[in-house]
Amino acid sequence: MSTLLSLYGLKFNPFRPDVPIDALYTSPQIDSFHDASSSASPTAASP
Repeated sequence: MSTLLSLYGLKFNPFRPDVPIDALYTSPQIDSFHDASSSASPTAASP
């Protein structure tokens, strides 16, 4: 498996659940989406 990872220049298997957060790339679009969604306040539905 390590030869397959090195063949594609990967340090971690991207399909494993224990991939370090630092190993994941977030594009500027994802960062702006995260910032916009975290600043939005949820509204409670009235019965």
